[in-house]
Amino acid sequence: MLSINSARGGNGKANAAPIPPPTPPVNEYAPRPKPSEPHRLGVATIQAVDQITEISASEVEKLAEQVEAAAHETAEGLRECARRMRVCGVNANERLANFVRVATTCNDAARMMLASVEHRDDPGQRDDPPRPAVEQIGPPRPPDLAALAAEIRETIAPR
Repeated sequence: MLSINSARGGNGKANAAPIPPPTPPVNEYAPRPKPSEPHRLGVATIQAVDQITEISASEVEKLAEQVEAAAHETAEGLRECARRMRVCGVNANERLANFVRVATTCNDAARMMLASVEHRDDPGQRDDPPRPAVEQIGPPRPPDLAALAAEIRETIAPR
């Protein structure tokens, strides 16, 4: 005799699909069926794409590291250049300040000399007594070369 549950599919629901029979246990040592040629080709293609992707990604990472290192070196070089420019600017400012100071001093000295000359040339404003004449000394006489040579020989001659 059939029960009502078995007529309905065994689970008590009227329109449910029947339960498939249990599969026999798979023997792990039994030979497995070989995959078809397109399946093996697809697996090999996927593996190759994975390898190419990984190699490309590692190359891109290496390149990115090289770019970062080069950018860091360039930035350091630019910082050094900026530092040197500041030092050169300070040196240029110091030299210019020294030049201006010397030029101003020369200008002041020239004005003082001009005023002194004008004062000297104006006989009405002269209060100082006339200066005595300076004795003129003739041109220097040439050195005695023979005497110098003898003196040099005496100093280097062994004793």
